[in-house]
Amino acid sequence: MNYLKDNYKYMHGFGNEFESEALEGALPIGRNTPRFAPYGLHIEQLNGTAFTVPRSAGNRRTWFYRIRPSVMHLPFEKYLSKNSSGGPNRLVTNFNDPNQLEVVPNQLR
Repeated sequence: MNYLKDNYKYMHGFGNEFESEALEGALPIGRNTPRFAPYGLHIEQLNGTAFTVPRSAGNRRTWFYRIRPSVMHLPFEKYLSKNSSGGPNRLVTNFNDPNQLEVVPNQLR
């Protein structure tokens, strides 16, 4: 039998779960959380399903393989709006501090 050579690369995935990578071999095949990630990447999961959703609905999640963990971000800075008219584009600025908090157990204080 003669088979036609396919010059295309297809996305891996099943059930509308797809993957993409910047470097060939950066994603582990067959598992999401290997003991050591390729290229020394840090593994993180973002869960987008509320805890009240039944398990049968399926969990929606995203696996990230990052160069640096997301907890290493720089502190957030307050954005000063140029629209001071109080119109519909006014930003709400009375929110809690989004920066990381250091939690120290009581025994270590």
